[in-house]
Order: sequence, then C-alpha cells, then structure tokens
Amino acid sequence: MTTISGKFSAPFTGVEFKDDTIIITCLKNDFSGVHVLYSSTFPSVDDDETISEINSFISQYVSPASTAFVSIPYQWSIVKFIEVPSPKGKGKDAFINMMKFEIEKHIPFPVEAVSYDLQVIQRKETTCNVLITAVQREKIDYVNGFLDKLSLNPQIVTLSPFSLLNSIEYSGIVMGGWRESLGVTNKPDIFGRKDEFCITLLMNANEAYIAVLKGGLCIEIKSFAFNQENPLDIVVDDITREIISLKIDRYRGKVKKIILTGTSAFSPELSGALEEKLDMKVQSVNSVAQFFPGDKTTDSLKLAPSIGACYMGFGLGSLRINLLPHKKDFATGKTGPLIAKIAGFLILFLVIGILSGVLVNEKQRLDKIEEALRENKPKIKVIENISTDLLSLKQKRDFLRAEKEGDILLDILSELTRIIPTDAWLTNFDYKEIFDEERQDLQGELIVSGQASSSSALISILENSPLLEEVEFIGSITKRRGKEGFKIKAAVVRQVKTSEVISSQIKRDKTEL
Repeated sequence: MTTISGKFSAPFTGVEFKDDTIIITCLKNDFSGVHVLYSSTFPSVDDDETISEINSFISQYVSPASTAFVSIPYQWSIVKFIEVPSPKGKGKDAFINMMKFEIEKHIPFPVEAVSYDLQVIQRKETTCNVLITAVQREKIDYVNGFLDKLSLNPQIVTLSPFSLLNSIEYSGIVMGGWRESLGVTNKPDIFGRKDEFCITLLMNANEAYIAVLKGGLCIEIKSFAFNQENPLDIVVDDITREIISLKIDRYRGKVKKIILTGTSAFSPELSGALEEKLDMKVQSVNSVAQFFPGDKTTDSLKLAPSIGACYMGFGLGSLRINLLPHKKDFATGKTGPLIAKIAGFLILFLVIGILSGVLVNEKQRLDKIEEALRENKPKIKVIENISTDLLSLKQKRDFLRAEKEGDILLDILSELTRIIPTDAWLTNFDYKEIFDEERQDLQGELIVSGQASSSSALISILENSPLLEEVEFIGSITKRRGKEGFKIKAAVVRQVKTSEVISSQIKRDKTEL
C-alpha cells in the first residue's frame, strides 16, 4: 500500500489532461510536509518538440519512471448513479459479473471498449447505490502513450472534478511530514458528518460542476456551461437554475452549506448573492491555499486537479474512482502512526517479560496437565474422530443446501455476458418462474429485449447455451438506425440433482461413517 509516508523525501507528479493543455505539478514530502516544487502548463500536442520540452521540465524534479497520478476531463467520461441488487451473501465475483452486465446497460459502447470503475456509495437492506464511471479505452490508451514518452508511470487515472472534490476535502490541512509519521493529521470534516448533505460548486472560466455529497460521498454530479464575463445577476440565475434542476427540495433542511471553489468562485458579491437567492450558507474555499500561503490570487487553483489526483494516489479522499486496473499498492487506508508502532513494541516486550515469569512459575502445573493428557489420549482420539465425522456431515449438508438454493439468476447474467455478440446489447432482462402443470415443478422463463445488427442470429446463439432452450421471438422486430429491435423468450434449464441421486449419496455417506 502506497502512502505519503512511503514517498518521504521523494518527489512525485500530478498530471491534469485538458482538451488543449496539460498541467504538470511536482510535489515533495519532507519533514515539514507535502509542498509544491514546481508546476507548468504545456500544450497537449504529441509532437517531438513538446515532448522534449516536458521531459526537460520533469527531469529537473523527478527521476525516470516516476509514479504519476492523473486526472482527465469530465467530458471524456460517462458518469451514472444506479441502484442495483445488494451483493450481500453472493460473493465478490458474482457482484462483479452483475455490475459488468449493469454497466453495459447504461453506456452506448460494448463494455470491452471502455475502461470503467465503480464505487458503492450507499448500502441498503436489499439494494445498494453505485457510482459508475466509464471512459472509452482509446482515451486511456492516449493518456498512457503520452505519459510513456515522458517516462512517467501512471498509477491513478480519475476525473478532474473528483480530484477537485478530494482537494477540497483536505483543504487547509498540512499533509505528510512529521505529522503523518506521528499520526496527528486532522480528520477532514468540511463536507459535514455522516448524514449531512453538502453542495459543491466547482467553477472555472467556461465550465462548472455541481456535486451533491452525503457524508463526504458524491451522490449526484452534473456539468453546465459557465461564462464568468456575464453580469452577476445572470450568473446567479444560471447557478440557481442548475441547482434547482437537481430537485434541491429533496435535501431541504439537510444541506449543511454550499461550498464554492474554482478560479471564478472568489467574488464576495457572488457568495452574498447566492446566499440571498438560495437562502443557504455559502462558503468560498481555496483548496490549495496550504501550498501557497499569503497568495491572494486564484491562479494557484488551476493546480487543484493535479494535486487532488495525488491525494487519491496516497489513499486520501472519499472519491475512489480509478480508471486503470486496480493495484494493491493503492488500497484505502493509512500507515499506522509511528507512536502506535513504538508503543506496540514496548507493550510486546513487556508482555514477553510477564509471560516468561508466568511460564517459569507454572512449569510444574503444565507437566501435570501433559501427564493427564497422555492418560486420556484414547478418549481424546474418540472425540476427535466424532468431530471429524460431524464436520464431514456439515460440509455435505451445506453442499446439498447450496445445490438446492443456487442462484440461477447470476448464472444466466454471467452466461449472457459471455455469449451476446459485441454488436448487440440488451435493454431489458426479465426472469420469472412458472409452475408447469404437466411436469409438476417450477420452470424458469427468461425474456430479454434489446438491439442488434442481426437479431435472427441471436436465436441460434442462445439455443447453443446449456442454460437455455425453446428460444423464440415474441413480438415484431423493429428497425432503427441500422439496428434491429428484438424481444426473445427462452426456457431456462435448471441443472440440479434429482432427489434420488441426493438420497443415494446421503445413504452412501452414512455407510462410510
């Protein structure tokens, strides 16, 4: 797990990709804390001259193959907040398979063509709310290729608004240094407590974002066009309209405040006008002020996304979206404080001393216990054999119960994800069980609908699946924009053991016992 402490005295790099520029910020963690060494902006042009210029800049501060933490534009992504069945009791693999199927329902691309990540933001009894973020793989390949020419090794790729929110969460807090080692870093509370809501406005020259957070976790986010040159009353009306579009009444009375940040957010008139218009507390925040003490300008705020990406790379910040394959080095959490480690060693030393004295004093008593154990060894052996038999019975009972109660639904989802062609996608999935009078048992029925280049080809594909049979179209096939809309019904084959097989297995197990 990488932490700020793990990068003590070593420079590291935050990179923000924009449509027309790239901002590179070099930071260093020393005894006094994390501070900015230098930052510069370059055109996002992949030519030899630009690459050479950036390499010359980076080589002054970081070594080759240095770690980089990256943020990319929100406009490159698809961000959705969805509700899915709770994964409770189904295991990690089952949940991942289910989410792969769910994600493909919400993006206009095959799931293999995107890089995506998800974060569970709220768990309920039977469902959970999930933030999903997807970016076309060609964009991620572009970022990786560009950084490879700079000898930078990206470990985190996230969205710039998410990096900004992480930088706000740790605004005003000095990170790293001796505080990190001693474990005295303050816990952020700028977004409020667990059940409190907070609205953040991230405002730049021509774009803005509104994010709603609950307990520090983002539950809604949207972008909108913004022009800082407009008159104040128009700007206030534009912002108010966008906030109202989020159905702010849902949070009325629960919103702690509105946080205002960005290069266009530090007008006292704007804060006052928004407070009056919305009847809420508005707080302007410079999320990187701790790195530039005494700086009264807002130019330094353009570095917030590159610095915020570094926060996430070191396990800081509530937003955990990483569009690269996850690496264990960046698990959530922090290194234990140095004082706690020292205290642990002292306690361990004390405990060893006490135990040594106890062992000496109790040696005779232990000898007597060993003698008693030797005398009762035959009885203990009988008990061990009984315990082994009981464990075997329990394992077989659990196996039979799992066979009986197996979740066929997840098997169907996994099978469809595997066999459905990349030029087709499903928009609806309906599974139900119907009592068959002739067979006198429950029969599964699956109905799926969606679009495909050739819907007729799906019939044979589904027929070849060991889970499906009696596949047929229901309803008419529609055509739209070169795709065929379809609705297909199939019977589900339930592959379970018969009662005769189970009974014979139980009898055989009893005979063996």
